[in-house]
Formats: sequence, C-alpha cells, structure tokens
Amino acid sequence: MYRIVLLIAAVLALSACSALRPMTLSEARGFCNTADGNGASGDDGSSTGSCRQQLEICAQFFDPLAVGTWSRQSCLDHCNQVQAVMYHEHAVDDCSMGVKRADELCEQYCRGNLPR
Repeated sequence: MYRIVLLIAAVLALSACSALRPMTLSEARGFCNTADGNGASGDDGSSTGSCRQQLEICAQFFDPLAVGTWSRQSCLDHCNQVQAVMYHEHAVDDCSMGVKRADELCEQYCRGNLPR
C-alpha cells in the first residue's frame, strides 16, 4: 500500500511540473498551422480543414514575433491588430475560425512567455 501511494505521488508531481511549461513560439505556430477552418487542431481528427490560407494567416501572427524584443503588452497589441485586419478579410469565408484560433494562440504565447 505504501508503494502505491508513493508511486501516485511521484506521478502527480511529475505531471504537475510538465503542465507549467509555457508554449514556445514554434509550438504556437505549429498548432496554428494545423488548425482547420473550424478552429480545431488538425491532429484531433475533427476535420480535414477548409481554410486554404491558414499558413499565411499564421505567418501574419507569428513571423513578426520571431524577430525583435517584445514586451507582453506590445505582443498582445500585435495579436489584436493582426486579428482586427484578418477578421475583416475573412469574416464570411472558411478561415474566420482559423483566424480566431490563431489570435488565441498568439495571445497565449504572449501571456506565457513575455514579461509584463
């Protein structure tokens, strides 16, 4: 019984540590690139994806973040500005949810990796 409790405690401790790691820029971009037009990730089998411009949308969000120095606020401002432009371009096509997902990933990256 003591071994089982110790094993469970060790597993919980290890899983808690891995969940705290922020998403890297590469991971955020990868999740964005594989998001389909419905906003889901392509790896969950939910859809084959209908947005043919998803890679270009993701590039607009994440390419600028790979260069220069960003604060959390300037990064979030960038995400919001790109989302505003992309929203109007894709409001009624198959990419609207892909834009929304890209914005969510962009903001998640900013909040998890950049200082206030």
